[in-house]
Amino acid sequence: MAIIKKTFPVKGLGCAACVARVENTLKAVEGVADCSVSLASNSASVEYDNATTSAEKLQKAIQDAGYDLVVEADADEGDDEAELVRQEEYRKLRRDMVWAIILALAIFVIQMGFKDFRGRGISLFLLASASVFWCGRRFHRSAFKQARHLSAGMDTLVSISTLISFIFSTFNLAFPTVLAAAGGKAPLYFDSAAMITAFILIGRVLEDKAKYGNTYHDDGYVCANEDGTVIHPQYLSRKFKKLLEKNDLPVIRLHDLRHSAATNLLAMGFSIKDVSVWLGHADITTTLNIYSHVLEESKVDMAEALWRGERTAS
Repeated sequence: MAIIKKTFPVKGLGCAACVARVENTLKAVEGVADCSVSLASNSASVEYDNATTSAEKLQKAIQDAGYDLVVEADADEGDDEAELVRQEEYRKLRRDMVWAIILALAIFVIQMGFKDFRGRGISLFLLASASVFWCGRRFHRSAFKQARHLSAGMDTLVSISTLISFIFSTFNLAFPTVLAAAGGKAPLYFDSAAMITAFILIGRVLEDKAKYGNTYHDDGYVCANEDGTVIHPQYLSRKFKKLLEKNDLPVIRLHDLRHSAATNLLAMGFSIKDVSVWLGHADITTTLNIYSHVLEESKVDMAEALWRGERTAS
């Protein structure tokens, strides 16, 4: 029996109830000795017997509960990984907030100021669909996963409130005479669904800013995270790999781009000295040793070009 302790980033934490549910789920997994979940860092510190369970089993249990446990086989430090995940989630959250605000304002203007506009209803429907189902997708996804396990959280309340407004408004837009026949009106509440989504996202962003503080670390880095800290190399490598896989390109290391660039520059006729300086090599000998094969190929090309020139002249 070998008890090990690891820290895993957790996605989907939004309140104290989420923390309690994740902790209870982890403790129920066979082989887990102890665990603690932090809402502040969105991470879980777990002590478990690696002969009985594994990180993948812990991840499966958390995913079944409606959340996600990030398991990276090549991650050296759990705290670093948790910070990378937090920064990525914050970027996505802030992006969704900006678009939710734009869509909510557009819906409000159309619904309040263009009541005689012929395409008013369908415009409101399309804009609200983007707001509710794209900007607010995190709420519905989390609510659905929790509902599968007969549980609920803050995301469930947000999802229900926005969906009720959206579905009711869509029904009135498609069948405006149904309520009118019953002596009522057929109002549209697309603005309510969009406003709720926008305000909740604004609250989440403000909560994250208050949670992690606004201190900017001015360490002199040109390319840095939002808080000024250095971008972790593993983050760049993972993003580059996902980009290659998404576009069906051969998977190579990010560092291989450096070799490709140098090879292409030499093949294009740039001098070995210029390429050496551009690569930052301290000595041109280093560049010659690494890219001598390119120079050999260039010699052959030059010889063939010279031969073709002589044959043409004759």
